Amino acid sequence: MDFSNYGKKIVVETPEAYVQAIKDGYSIGISIRNMSFKDVFKYLEERKDQDDDILFEYAFLLRDGLGTEKNETAANKIIKELAKKNHISALNLAGVIYYDKGDYDKAEKYWEKAAKAGHPGAMVNIGKLYEEGDEYVEAYHWFKKAADSNSALGIYYLGTAYEEGYNKDAFEEPDIEKAVACYKKAADLGLVDAIYRYGYCYFAGVGVEKDLKVAVEWMKKAAIRNYSYAQCGLAYIYESNPDIFPDITRDEIITWYYKAAINGDNDANDWLNSHIDEFKEWAKAHQKK
Repeated sequence: MDFSNYGKKIVVETPEAYVQAIKDGYSIGISIRNMSFKDVFKYLEERKDQDDDILFEYAFLLRDGLGTEKNETAANKIIKELAKKNHISALNLAGVIYYDKGDYDKAEKYWEKAAKAGHPGAMVNIGKLYEEGDEYVEAYHWFKKAADSNSALGIYYLGTAYEEGYNKDAFEEPDIEKAVACYKKAADLGLVDAIYRYGYCYFAGVGVEKDLKVAVEWMKKAAIRNYSYAQCGLAYIYESNPDIFPDITRDEIITWYYKAAINGDNDANDWLNSHIDEFKEWAKAHQKK
């Protein structure tokens, strides 16, 4: 499979176009319009015995419960069988299955096989595994390899390596300028983690001159995609800088804190609890709408 489009964004409007996008290597970047995942799943289910790529995507949706009732056991069985046939995406996902079970040796085995076959996600996964084991030279090697394949996730993690100060020669001084450049490149490719991180750089003045307006511009892009850190950060910037953002209402600030809280952000939840009376009034007003 060609992975040159891995992580890139594409919108499809028919199940046939969805399958073609899979064939063209878009994988995680596919969005649908004018149909539901139920339509996609039904189409895949009817054709799953015709093609291993279709069977893998069928198992992927089944595993996540997209368009159908979630069934990890059945999905994982299919994925492992496809991995035995060296289906590259299945090798990567088999690595995820074993990693989630705590079997890191098997995870490494599958990810390395997929990574050597050119799967950018597997390159990142094995890089993160090495990073967790403090094997920073190996981690850098795989992040760099993923970045060189134009994987947004690989570029992002290469940025974190530069920011932490490790590279092919292990630890050196952090290279913040290279880190920020990586975050910007990954953000331009649409990776929400990078979009937030690049905005945060302008919020904190990391590698760039501090600029809250630019920080808000990028954080808002991540916030509208339900990225909780960005939602909480946006609320905090608005609340703390009324002179810079005079048009932002208290209602909007609370709304962003609320969205962050329901998406699991603990800081946002703490803020709502510490402003409980104000939050209750906000909630009453919004119940009427």
